[in-house]
Order: sequence, then C-alpha cells, then structure tokens
Amino acid sequence: MLEPDTLMRQCTVEFGRASGPGGQHRNKVETAVTITHTPTGVSASATERRHQAQNRHEAIFRLRLRLARDVRRHVDPDRHQPSELWRTRRQGEKLPINPEHRDYPALLAEALDVIIARGFDVAVMVKDYGDRVKVSLRSRGGVSAQNVAVQLGGGGHVPAAGATVSAPYAVARPQLDAAIAEELSRVSRTAPS
Repeated sequence: MLEPDTLMRQCTVEFGRASGPGGQHRNKVETAVTITHTPTGVSASATERRHQAQNRHEAIFRLRLRLARDVRRHVDPDRHQPSELWRTRRQGEKLPINPEHRDYPALLAEALDVIIARGFDVAVMVKDYGDRVKVSLRSRGGVSAQNVAVQLGGGGHVPAAGATVSAPYAVARPQLDAAIAEELSRVSRTAPS
C-alpha cells in the first residue's frame, strides 16, 4: 500500500460544490473533493465537511480503502512474510485496529492479497435494513465463517455462519472488515509456509 504522498502523485483531484441540504453555508465555496487514482480508475469523494482540507483528507482515506478492497498485488504464497507494519501492529494472536486508523487500509490490502494468494475464500452477503444489517458468511480453505460471525455477535458453523449487527451499514461495514481481517490473520499464521 502506497503512502499518501506517493499515492497522490498518481491521482487527479477535482474540487466542486456539494449538493444537498446544508443551509446558508453550503455551495458558497468549492469544498467537495473527488480523487481518482489514474492507473486503476478507482475514485473516492468527500463532501460532508465545510472545509476543503478536511474533505480532501477524508477522500484520501476513502480512496485508500477502495484500493485496498479492489486492487490486488501479487503475493507468492510460499515466500510471503508479513510486512513490518503487520508485525508491529500484531499483539500476540490478534491484530487489533480501529477501521478509522490510518494503517487500516494497508493492513486490509495485505490481508486480502494473502487470501487470494493462498486460495482462502470468504463470501459475504449483507442485507441492509437501515438501522441494522444482516450478514451471511460462507468460507473455505481454512477460513472460519463461524469465527467472523462470533466477532459480530452471531454464530453458526465453520463453513457457514451469520450475524445481525444492530447498526447502520456505514457503522457495520468497518466492523465486518475488521472481523474478516482478524480471521485471515489467524489463518495466515497457521497456514503452512
């Protein structure tokens, strides 16, 4: 995962006026920010703040998350070693991290790269009910859907499990990502080298 400064050299940034409610201070200046990663076409935007710098910061974070989720880096499954960031963040068997932390996109990208390289698989279906989300999980290749569901307050079996998270999707999604990343961390530690 690229550092923000390096990433920004590969991006185009557009400024504009946000639409929607906001009263007398909305649309007076161009505070909306959209950032597009030129090599991949992946983009992210932020409009909710009244200051362009705050929206730019949020748009960069969102772009890093989307790149982590959507763009894969080749990893040799037989030679992969956890990154320095991964090793320093790990606490025993766990890799605790707040999904809002600046390191989260890099750790998510690394976890997903290893999943693909080692043939692990997790399928997730999310049904959004507004005030809560229902998560259904399926897994194979040593990954436990049950472990992920239990972290979200649910349960089930190793290959199939589920949970209901009493929070809107925007709050539940980072919790789901963190639960999956923790399970993948467990699997990558126990997988044969």
